[in-house]
Amino acid sequence: RVEGLTPAQAAQQLNSRLNGIVREPNARVTVVRPRTPVVAVVGEVRAPGRFEVEQGESILTTLSRAGGLTEFAHPTKIFVVRTFPERTRIRFRYEDLVGGVERSIDFKLRDGDVVVVQ
Repeated sequence: RVEGLTPAQAAQQLNSRLNGIVREPNARVTVVRPRTPVVAVVGEVRAPGRFEVEQGESILTTLSRAGGLTEFAHPTKIFVVRTFPERTRIRFRYEDLVGGVERSIDFKLRDGDVVVVQ
């Protein structure tokens, strides 16, 4: 498995597995055509679903793709659930996203992330 690894990290992992089987392994990994990242948006949004996103797309852009928040959404309970490299849950406030708070607007979504709006 090489999901979430850079090509250099994948090559290093392959070389360590080949060590002892091949003398001085020197594998190289190249990505020919990367898969478009997909993010799920669930909860209190107008059009929940799975969305292909540009590399490093922001939460606010993805929320807009999902039609924005519903009238029942809690503006301080927006979460990104990320499973790789470890399971983490990161909380955001809508006010920070639209208000330009740097750490919120600079957060970039990754393939497999789930945006949850409560």
